[in-house]
Amino acid sequence: MGGAKMRLISIAATVAILIPTASIAQTATGQFAVRAQVNASCQVTPQDLNFGVYSSSSTATAQTPLSVRCTPGSAVTISLSAGSSGNPQSRNMQNGSNNLNYQIYRDSARTDPINTAGMAFQMSGGENTGQLKTWTLYGSVPANQFVAAGNYVDQILVTAQF
Repeated sequence: MGGAKMRLISIAATVAILIPTASIAQTATGQFAVRAQVNASCQVTPQDLNFGVYSSSSTATAQTPLSVRCTPGSAVTISLSAGSSGNPQSRNMQNGSNNLNYQIYRDSARTDPINTAGMAFQMSGGENTGQLKTWTLYGSVPANQFVAAGNYVDQILVTAQF
């Protein structure tokens, strides 16, 4: 009987060792925040308005896209500068001291000129979904301008206010 008793004690000891105790494994938890601030911003992508070769016998026309992408929900106003003439009602391309008059319009019929240095296009916050928005700028160079031969250029600054 001594052997059976020893076996029982041995089994009891083994079982006692295998039973996990609550005091051995403990845990503690914590948390942290993940943050970022997004400021309103816009990306403006104008392209050149190129009239090609001008002939004084006819009006030259051209068009070009103006693309803008802004932070969603921001109200945006797009404006065009007056260019080198300083007067958006009387725009001109220059070649030295020579000027070639032109105008920029909002519409393909060329009846709605962008003739103020202010607003050309607007997007309300509700319209601005953060997707690329493209408008078309239409230009014309009136006929009957007799100017010196050469390359004429003007620089227009496009501004997005948001």
